[in-house]
Amino acid sequence: MRWNYDYAHDPPCSSRLTGNCVSGFRVFVGELNHRSQQVFVPNRDSVRNAATQQLEAALVVKQFGYVQLCVVAVKNSQMAATVESAPTCVKRLVLPFGIGSSGK
Repeated sequence: MRWNYDYAHDPPCSSRLTGNCVSGFRVFVGELNHRSQQVFVPNRDSVRNAATQQLEAALVVKQFGYVQLCVVAVKNSQMAATVESAPTCVKRLVLPFGIGSSGK
C-alpha cells in the first residue's frame, strides 16, 4: 500500500515522549474491529524523505478474493493515550497464487 498524509493539523512526533502528534500508521487487512496482518509504519524521516514522498507498507495477503486494506493514523495525545483516526480503506481483488502468471 502507498499513501500520503498531510501533517498540517497533526504534526509528526519528534520522539516517543512527544504528545499531541502523529507517531505513525497502522496498516491492516479487514475491518476496524476485525484486523489481521496488522503492521505499524512510523512517520517519514523528515531529514531523508521529503513531505511529498509517499508512505508505504508491504503486506503478504494470506487470503484471496476481494480483500479490504486499511490504514489509520496513530496519534499520541497529551494525556499519554493513543488515539486512531477513522480508517481509510480500499478493496482490491487478490487472485490465488499462480492465477494470472505467465506460466514461465
